[in-house]
Parts: sequence; C-alpha cells; structure tokens
Amino acid sequence: MLRSPVDPDRSNEREGDAREFWGGRRGPSAGGAGRATVRAPERVNGECVRVDVEQLRGEIQPLADSVGVELVALEWLQSPGRGVLRLYIDRPGGDPRVKPDDANPGTTADQCAAVSHAVSALLDDGDRIEVAYDLEVSSPGFDRPVQQRKDFDRFAGLEIKVRTRGPLEGKTSFEGTLMGTAGDGDEYTVRVSVGGHEVVIPRRQVSRARLAEIKAPKPVKPGKGPKAPRPPKTEEVAQAPGDESPDAGR
Repeated sequence: MLRSPVDPDRSNEREGDAREFWGGRRGPSAGGAGRATVRAPERVNGECVRVDVEQLRGEIQPLADSVGVELVALEWLQSPGRGVLRLYIDRPGGDPRVKPDDANPGTTADQCAAVSHAVSALLDDGDRIEVAYDLEVSSPGFDRPVQQRKDFDRFAGLEIKVRTRGPLEGKTSFEGTLMGTAGDGDEYTVRVSVGGHEVVIPRRQVSRARLAEIKAPKPVKPGKGPKAPRPPKTEEVAQAPGDESPDAGR
C-alpha cells in the first residue's frame, strides 16, 4: 500500500485521515485492467450531497485524454457517511466485442493509477465534493456502462439492461436489444427492443444502462466433434458343403 505524505495544511488531522492507495486492488479485473483507488480525507459525516456529474465529466475528460484513454462513464454513489466517485476508462474506441491483444490493447493498471492521481489533484483543488468520498478508477469490465449518445449508437444490436428514474409503461427496468438513439440535441431518446416491442426512453430518464455480458462460444474439444457415420453392414450368406455352383472350379 502506498501512502501519500501528510499535507502541511492538514497537520491538524488525525494520522491516516489523508491517505492514497492503489496497490491493494491493482490486480486484473473482469475487464483485464487494474483498479486505482484514492481515498479522500473525511470532511462531513453523514451529509448527503449532490454532485454535478456532467460538470465533473467535462473537467475529467481532458485529464483522461492526457493519459491516452477515454472517460467511458462516471458514477456518483452516496451512502450514509461516505460517497463513491467511480470512473470507468478505456482505450479510445474500445469495444467489448473485440478481445484485447497486441493490436487492440486494453486499459492498463498504470493508466488507471495515472488518471486516479490526476483526478484526485483536481478534486482536492477547491473541494469540489464537500463530503467524505472514495475515488475509484477501473476498466469498464464485461457489463460495460453506457452513458454517452455515441455509445448508445455504436453499440446498437447488442443486448442492454436499462433502469429508469421513474415508471415507463409501468416498469423501471428494461432488458433487450439496443436500437440506437433518436431525436436532436440533449433531449434524445434511447430505443430498446424488448421482446419485439420497441421501448423509447428519454435520455434524462435513464438512471443506469449497461451492456449485457458478451459470452464467447465454448471451444469444441478435440475428439468431441460429431462422429462419422458407420458404413452399412453387408449380409453374407454361408453356403453349405456340396452347394457349390456347378460352374465352380471350371
């Protein structure tokens, strides 16, 4: 675990209140990359605070660009006494349908750590979040979050799970085939085919959207393929002694 030096301006805080770490969860995740975490010092206990996610996205995206990655999604989760700011990053144009390899490398643990350090410095400058919180940076994983219009369009045809902020057609959860978007500007809608029925969801009503996990087909083990058909049996009639044909031996 790496610990940051104590800030002189925070010398009156208890030891351990300000700490920075990423080593503990730096191993491979579901998406093939590590996770970097920065824990902020406690500021306000038990306070529920609203965070302007779109403003933070605009400020964090240039930092991600400088590291060579794209900010895929940003989530703010509030719990009693503490919040979590969760960032998902990926290489530009990353696609869950493409398996990472040398030609299409995935996000690395070092990139997660670099974004984590840069965003932590940004958030500490001016105390943008006035509540105790954890900052987590990771790859999107198999159930990739979808928040931007360009992703709703380019992932059309894949299975998606969408939760809404309020009832829509009597439901708040939809699972089906993503059909892209419609409309102009920020008031666009997300189209999902659920059981052959198209559901149109206003973007501002989407609370959470994630792609369903794409499962690769299981490889066929050697020797386990379809068996070749057996040749048909030929019937042979045994002849009794003395029943030889008259022409035999000629």
